[in-house]
Amino acid sequence: MVKRRDAPKAIDPQTVAKERLAGERGTVIKDHVGRLSVALVYPNVYEVGMSNLGFQKIYHLLNLRDDVVCERAFLPSKQEAEFSGKRKLKICSLETGKALSEFDVVAFSVTFEPDYLNVLSILSLAGIPLKGRGKRDPLIVTGGVAVTLNPEPVADFIDVVLLGEGEKNIGPFIDAIIKDGKGDLKIFADVPGAYVPSAYKPVYADDGTITEVKVTIGFPQKVKREWDENYGVEPNRTYVETEKTVFGDMALVETGKGCGKHCRFCAAGYIYRPTRHVQTEPLLSAINEGLVAKGKVGLVGSAICDHPDIEKIFTHIISRGGKFSVSSLRLDNLTNSMLANLLKGECKTITVA
Repeated sequence: MVKRRDAPKAIDPQTVAKERLAGERGTVIKDHVGRLSVALVYPNVYEVGMSNLGFQKIYHLLNLRDDVVCERAFLPSKQEAEFSGKRKLKICSLETGKALSEFDVVAFSVTFEPDYLNVLSILSLAGIPLKGRGKRDPLIVTGGVAVTLNPEPVADFIDVVLLGEGEKNIGPFIDAIIKDGKGDLKIFADVPGAYVPSAYKPVYADDGTITEVKVTIGFPQKVKREWDENYGVEPNRTYVETEKTVFGDMALVETGKGCGKHCRFCAAGYIYRPTRHVQTEPLLSAINEGLVAKGKVGLVGSAICDHPDIEKIFTHIISRGGKFSVSSLRLDNLTNSMLANLLKGECKTITVA
């Protein structure tokens, strides 16, 4: 006889939020009064979003500013959505339970194309109009790898798209709002990497091809991707620690951006040009902090073994009694000593290309 599995019970999102906050270290909670409020949203579940170093870095950078309060939100689980749907509850921020619709800015960090649909779902669940928003509605912004590669699938629903690396363009973007308010999108015309979709109108031929794009006066003909030329002094890493992520047993540290091979099929080789590596000393310092916190670090990058001091880094972790994992390796750069260190660091699986 087959025993039927009971359906998961609906869960109160507020209960979930309290449990998550209780299990976090590094959470930032500020008073909203007198500060620009930003809801930083990862359009997937908490366990996935909190493992994303780009999302963590923007949360860290925004909360370093005294004139900004940044709180997080995520796609609710099915059980949370069921509970909220029956009671007509809107999506709220994790830190203080404030409704997303009450923030000045709702900023999505979009890494994967399937999450485009989740962006729209979250806006709907938050009670924020997909189109035709008014002055009282939040400014809707997106950034991240997916929209840098192709923002057009969600362009009709977004006020501003930040193209490129958030470390470089999030500051000027916030400065523009602090200075001039968010009522007129023209204030973003001079912000590097800021693409305002409503300022660009495509003209189509009868066969559906685009013949030209009409640009509103004052906006650039082309919006260039921004990249951080000073990257490498401070590595992206886990700023808010929690066990409740897909990599909850380790502290994540980024070793570099991009890959020098520039294979045509690989987005990372192009979107993160030029290839840059984190300087060894600050990288080791971040690794040390991660080992103290977790005893294990996850080294994140497109091709970990491309770092010029990667053997030194592996040896350092092992010498401190630490464990480590690597996101990906390139087969032509693997050496016997690297493989031996991977074993010593108790790295159980590797991805090679």
